[in-house]
Amino acid sequence: TVEACALDIKQACGVLGLEPICVIGHSFGGKVALICAGVMPSITSAWLLDTALGIVAKNNPGFSTLQVVDALEQISWPKASRKDLVDELLSLGVTLQIALWMTTNVYEVEDGLRLLFQPREIKALLHDFLTLDGWPLIESISQIKDIHVVSAEFGYRLEARDHARLNNI
Repeated sequence: TVEACALDIKQACGVLGLEPICVIGHSFGGKVALICAGVMPSITSAWLLDTALGIVAKNNPGFSTLQVVDALEQISWPKASRKDLVDELLSLGVTLQIALWMTTNVYEVEDGLRLLFQPREIKALLHDFLTLDGWPLIESISQIKDIHVVSAEFGYRLEARDHARLNNI
């Protein structure tokens, strides 16, 4: 879950003896950073970079990431080459740009290439991220900590209603 990721960061900081005063997260990491700010007293500010703040609508382009993960689940591993991976992803409807990027997420084994992560686990993380409403946490934390939200000019993660809601905090 997104919360488990934040708690991992909190635990790692504890083990390392760190007490960060700021946390920064991009996209998925934005909600992780938000939760970190809520559970780590030393954090006084959080920067959320181009992240969805509330529940993500099914028509949002963010759901396309789930389509890529679905395609990765359909593939039989290992793959003989990166080209074979790209060809199979293209046949499953993945764009060339994303298919090429996926070749950076493999490692060599004796019989070919394997994926660095488990699509099933990534899918669970994405579902949790997409259905997690960060607004209650933003509204409560912003009373005692600085929450900074940065949105890409042509990004799709923040909607007009998010901008309006931020202006009222």
